[in-house]
Amino acid sequence: MSDLCLVTGGSGYFGCLLRDRLLERGRRVRVFDMVDADDRPREVEFVRGDIRDEAAVRAACEGADAIYHNVAQVPVAKDRQLFWSVNYGGTENLLGAALAARVQGLLSAVRAAAEYRAAVAAYATGDVAALAAALPAIFAGLEPVPRAPDLFYPLAWRRRGEPRPVAEIVAEVKRCRDEGVVAEGDDLAPGADPELPAVLLLGAAPPDEPVMLRFPSGACGEPVYRLADTGEFLVYAPRLRAPFTVLLRPTFETEDDEDTGAYPAWRAALAVALGAANVPVEEA
Repeated sequence: MSDLCLVTGGSGYFGCLLRDRLLERGRRVRVFDMVDADDRPREVEFVRGDIRDEAAVRAACEGADAIYHNVAQVPVAKDRQLFWSVNYGGTENLLGAALAARVQGLLSAVRAAAEYRAAVAAYATGDVAALAAALPAIFAGLEPVPRAPDLFYPLAWRRRGEPRPVAEIVAEVKRCRDEGVVAEGDDLAPGADPELPAVLLLGAAPPDEPVMLRFPSGACGEPVYRLADTGEFLVYAPRLRAPFTVLLRPTFETEDDEDTGAYPAWRAALAVALGAANVPVEEA
């Protein structure tokens, strides 16, 4: 663990005193300020920047183990905008950057762990048994499901407030049928990890989604896990290739009256097009 201390406002009177005290205690010090102090020791790193500059604050926080925040505007300055932008906005920037830096450090530690690397290797080779043994050691709240119930995968049916073209929806459904539903991952969380992506499915047809894929009970084949906190289901496979039907709601209410009126005709056209593509359709 690094012992690097970031001192914001480290070129001011109090910041310099704090800087020197940290050095006396054997700490490495980085100063973040708009100006450099004439008496800054050579071993102290200096990062020039404004606390209101989010990118500069993020760069200053990178690799820091502790942060001492000393940037502030006092009310006697009589500039209300400056007072709030520095004291409130600047502190908000620092808190966000500190959290992001800490999270990145945690992710690096987790991804270097033996259990995580074993899970990634099992996923890559399709070793179902090894993956099932490794996943609980990484993600809390994953419950293996011996035989999953009917599972649902909503399809985005609108873009910018308008129904997507029928041909586009049909093409997406055909890709799911022929190539499988693609797993996604962009975060270190169950079902969202980029190295352990999974297909996220729902245990019930959501009432606010008019178009969805329904995978019959037991159809997924791959090991299925349930998230204890949300009740959602995960299939750990790069692509979920399994039989499904398309569920279409006969009616659909939205906050936009025009959408409500347009939906029946759009739904009817979609049902015809799906039938022509030999895709089974049923009412939700």
